[in-house]
Amino acid sequence: YAVDAESAELRWKTRIGRQYVRSSPLLTEERIYVAADQSLFALARKGGEVLFETPLIDHPQGFIESSPKLSDGVVVLGLASYELN
Repeated sequence: YAVDAESAELRWKTRIGRQYVRSSPLLTEERIYVAADQSLFALARKGGEVLFETPLIDHPQGFIESSPKLSDGVVVLGLASYELN
């Protein structure tokens, strides 16, 4: 969801993933990066359109709870699963 900070009116909403988002988004000038389910999503900041989805985990119990960070033009985030090796 994107809500106007002054009027509190809904600007846009976009459904991503099958479950819920467990982390905070990363905001850049033009994009919003969100980790949901087992993927990283990039949304257009102005309209909320999904620009891309990148699957990151193929383990059935994998999940993403960390918030994406930007470092030298690279989006970085931690991944987890209940798998023990």
